[in-house]
Amino acid sequence: MTPQLKLAILLILTTVIITACGDNSDTDTIQNPPANNPITLTILAPNKYTNFIRSVGRNMQAQFAEQRIDFNIELTDYDLTDDFAVLRHNETLQIMLMAGEGYDIVFLNWIPQNIRSFAENGFLLNVYDLIDQDPNLTRDDFFTNVFAALEHRGGLYSFPFSFGFDFVGINATLPNSFLNDFMQKNSISLLEIMNLLNALKSEHPEIYASFQYNSNIQALYFHSVALTSVASDFIDFDNATSLFNTIEFVNILTTIQNTVPMANLYMYSNQDNLFFAFETVADMNRMAEQNILLGIFRRHMSFSNLTPFFPSQNEQFLNFIPIADHNGKLLLNTEISTSHTFARVIFPALSDGIVAWDFTQQLMHRMINSTSSTLNGGFFGNSVFVIPILRSELEPHFNRVMQAVENDVREFHFGTQAEIAANRAAALAKITELADSPVSIIDRNSVNFFWDGDLFNSFMLGVITAEDLAQEVHNRASLWLLGG
Repeated sequence: MTPQLKLAILLILTTVIITACGDNSDTDTIQNPPANNPITLTILAPNKYTNFIRSVGRNMQAQFAEQRIDFNIELTDYDLTDDFAVLRHNETLQIMLMAGEGYDIVFLNWIPQNIRSFAENGFLLNVYDLIDQDPNLTRDDFFTNVFAALEHRGGLYSFPFSFGFDFVGINATLPNSFLNDFMQKNSISLLEIMNLLNALKSEHPEIYASFQYNSNIQALYFHSVALTSVASDFIDFDNATSLFNTIEFVNILTTIQNTVPMANLYMYSNQDNLFFAFETVADMNRMAEQNILLGIFRRHMSFSNLTPFFPSQNEQFLNFIPIADHNGKLLLNTEISTSHTFARVIFPALSDGIVAWDFTQQLMHRMINSTSSTLNGGFFGNSVFVIPILRSELEPHFNRVMQAVENDVREFHFGTQAEIAANRAAALAKITELADSPVSIIDRNSVNFFWDGDLFNSFMLGVITAEDLAQEVHNRASLWLLGG
């Protein structure tokens, strides 16, 4: 066959194929619609989020069905009360990320995860990129001060649904000189509080010399936060250098150790203590008669964190002040482990970031549209008031929670409707001011990498010296800064 004949046959065949396709294009489209690839979103989360996740999954399934796309959720959940399951899933996650695998969305819990390390090794998506690609949101729609505190090398590698701050309240029966020093502050570090209390005991030994600093082993919480409040002073982020092995940090450790007499560390007592955690308003009133300083636990308490924003009924406690670092930046809490308040999520690099971000947004709206004040047995249940990360949701969320609070007259008596309205306005203004405040770039979740409970307990019990602890913290912080 000559080359000219081959070319002629090829042209004829091409013409026939093009004509056939043109004549049947409409019919083919109707009879054989384009096949849309199914979408499966894989999620790792504690089981307390299961109902919320599946509910949002059903909503998105219906939305994708309108586009003839099959959407499904593959949820791996586990019980947070099962320590073995928690550790196993955390270890599995790290192995998967290192192997280039993972989920589309991972809900972090309070087991430490080195986000810096994951980000440094390219395992995570930058949430800023997801926000910038979103046609409906910009970064300014969020509380960007919180984002800035969670950044790593200018990127945001974990997304907080909500955040909050811890507070301390002061007993109104203390000497005026102490009250004045305390109440002049807009925020305070726990190390500052310890120094004030040391001065108080020195100036009034006849009254306060016998007071302990803690009611029980939970006092270690206060001292952990005290260390957190000074941590940023001993880290050079620009040069990724730890300064924890300096004499200044050793002196701080010694001060903290001296505030807890070892003979009393494990003695449980409800009287004559400087630090105490409380739950209900009744607890607060009772502790006002027995203790000097109250620490409000976000993680372990059942009492609503709205308390700091409203005057106590009997004025036994004055001025609930948020806890800050030495530079006055508030200590950020984004690891709230209570129902209906998701902590943070990360997006592994191999995930479908656009779909994962869409799902996360819907979860965010679902969470903040649920009242986070669960009335239970005469006091607030395992939910606390949180500040939604989305600015536009703060006021409606606050009003929903406040309505539930005001309906419970067993503990709160806000007076007339005019007084209630005034209280609401003042509380919302204070919360908004706090939400916009500068926040510390060191949070307790990060500091958990520097010292764990066993290490700190060994120091408090005198097993290791302050110099030993400082060197070990320095070593761990150096590794953390290097992304290890």
